[in-house]
This record gives sequence, structure tokens and C-alpha cells, in this order.
Amino acid sequence: MVTPVWLRSSRKSRKVRLDIDEVTCLFRQVHPEAADEWDARLRLLEALKAMDGSVIKLPDTSTWDGKRTPALPRTIRILGNQKAVPIKRARAWAPELQDLQDWVGSLRNPITLSALEAINEWIIRYRDQDLQLVPTPERSLQIFGDEKRLDQLRAGDAALFGGRLSLARLGTYVTPLPLIYQRGERPGPMRVVENLASYESFRHWNADAYSGHPFGAVVWGEGNKILALTAGLLECASRLHCDTVFYVGDLDPEGLVFLTDLCEWGRSVNLLVRPHTAAYRFLLDHGHRAPFVRTRDVRFADLVGHFPKEMREEISTLVRSGHRIAQEALGTEALYRTGNEIFQRGTP
Repeated sequence: MVTPVWLRSSRKSRKVRLDIDEVTCLFRQVHPEAADEWDARLRLLEALKAMDGSVIKLPDTSTWDGKRTPALPRTIRILGNQKAVPIKRARAWAPELQDLQDWVGSLRNPITLSALEAINEWIIRYRDQDLQLVPTPERSLQIFGDEKRLDQLRAGDAALFGGRLSLARLGTYVTPLPLIYQRGERPGPMRVVENLASYESFRHWNADAYSGHPFGAVVWGEGNKILALTAGLLECASRLHCDTVFYVGDLDPEGLVFLTDLCEWGRSVNLLVRPHTAAYRFLLDHGHRAPFVRTRDVRFADLVGHFPKEMREEISTLVRSGHRIAQEALGTEALYRTGNEIFQRGTP
């Protein structure tokens, strides 16, 4: 087996033994598609095992660092007399990739170049066909024979290779997370709740004739996944002819960040997203105030700006004091006891 390109620099320095931190750094430089630390360590482990005995020598597994998963050797020993992998250049590039030529000419990453060549071959092969827009795993399977490869290459972005190649050029898109919601009996604003238990309580109460059906739909925001659900949220709002979304979550820094992010997103797509002040008012008046450990530094003025002026200082004071109020304080019992008073139809 020949020496992979990512070990070339170590051979130039004539080092025989490398510690794992140096190996990891070299590996990540030519494998930016590794989505996270776990993915990078797994890919590195597979590469090391493939080279063991021909390019490198791995130590006994009993000496490996097992503090993180997967375990990796603390050092590797490079064997002598190995040749570097030549980088093969594509002979002809599709017109759709012509604007990438200068970048391609400077590439020294064989993994990236190989991916580009596969994409180039696919574009040429299917250029004259009328292709439908499909989810990334389906297109990835056609291009690479691996349904996960495109998502690995984009590494969380909506484009490939640092934004140089859009997914739209390949007739594909990132599959949005499904939106979990229950439609109301009557048209009305949508209500997004942060936590699952609150979603369960609100959807049952909203469906009960006793409530007067104040909401056109009740949506589960899935906590910190809310911004990953915006495509479904926008589709749901369009389908239900809804132009207003009310949000309620925990009264703590994290919950306020979710609310702020959603409000800002709504502004970018011309959908009115507001804190459900009636619900937050109930939490402030009746919710249990519990201490919490602050896990992030935030500017509270930025997180309460979407609330009415008379509530901003009250919420800021609550959180600055190191206390929070869980949204579950407005649960099933509270809804059936006072929900009709809290949520008069059309009242924010």
C-alpha cells in the first residue's frame, strides 16, 4: 500500500513516530467532510487499520487511549520506503463545474478531488435527462453508490466544498425534519410549544370543545431543534392559511434563545412569530421558580426584546437572579381550570 497524501508532511520531516494529536491534525486537514469529532476519529481509525503493517505499525491495543470513543493509539510508527499517492486530475469537466476550475487546479486533497470527479461524471452522464428534485440520500446513492456521502461532504451546510457547489445544481435538497402538530377544529393562529409534555397537554385541550378551539394548530417545537423545523413550520402555516405563530417555552436562557431565534427567522420569511404573552404571564404569576446553573453567557436585553415592555424587566430579573420557570406549570390541570380565561380567542 502507498502512503496517503495526509502523511506526506510527516515523511518530509523524517519523523518515524507520531503522536495521535499530530496524526489527527494531519488527517482533519484533508478530511474536512468529517462531520464531528466522533466521525473524524472513526474515519481515522479505519484509515490507520487499513495501513497497519504496510505503511505504518500500530501498537498493541492495550496501550490505546480509550478515554474517548472510538479508542485510538497514542502513537503510530511510520514504516520506510513508501511512495506518495499521486493525485489524478479529471480530463474534462462539465460546464456546470467550469467556475470551479481555478479551485480544482489548486486542490491537494485526493478525497475532495475524488468526490468532485464522481459528481462530474454523474453530471455528464445525466445532463440530457429531465431529473426530479430528490432528497440528498437518493442523489448521493446515484453519484457515489453511498447514500450518506453527500451529507458527509456538506457537513451541515446547504452547499458542498465550502459553498462552492450548491445542492440545487445536483437537483437535490436536505430533507427537513418532519413537523409534529395537531390541527385545530377551527382556523386560527398556530401555537408552538418547546417541550413534548406541553405539546401533549395543549393539543388535547385545544381539541376539546370546552376550550373553544383557540388555535388553528398546536406544534411541538422539539426544544433546540426548532430552527431545523422551520421548513415544515412554513409549509404548515401556508396550508392552514395562518399568518401568526405564538411560541411558549421555558423561562430560562435556553428557552429565551429558542424564542428569539424563531422570531428572527419569522421576520426573514415574513411570518409573524411572537411570544405567547398570555402563557408567559401565567408562568410568571403562578409558575414554580427554581434555581438553575447558567450554561451560557447571554445579553438578556437581546432575549426579551420581543416581549411587551411591561414584561421585559420582570423576565430579565427572574433569569438574572439565577431562577427559571418550567413551561409545564401551564399543564393539563391548569388549562382545564383557567385556560379559557387565559386564552380568549384571538388574544396573544
